Amino acid sequence: MKVPETMTSGADPKVVFGPEVTNRLVAHTVYGWRDRDLKGFGRVPHTESVRMGHTWDTGREGASRFPTDWTEQDIADALVVTVENPDRVDGPRESKCIHFKQVRGE
Repeated sequence: MKVPETMTSGADPKVVFGPEVTNRLVAHTVYGWRDRDLKGFGRVPHTESVRMGHTWDTGREGASRFPTDWTEQDIADALVVTVENPDRVDGPRESKCIHFKQVRGE
């Protein structure tokens, strides 16, 4: 997957996310990687073979899912577009903002 080095927040152009944040965002969304235990599952290992993110084939119950025809690259690209040009932003609260965007009519 190609992930940009940086992303500029559409919520606040003064905020630029570096590679650590952009890689973490994509890895969490696609594979479910996280820095704390997942309730009911425990630690999610940082490996591409574990599917606990938001892909159509996730093993995580109740997670929102991307459509079956979306590739990992499609998801990464949608994340970049959403962060850089959101339709709506909730927050900031507890030092984070949630960005929303409808991508490809989905």
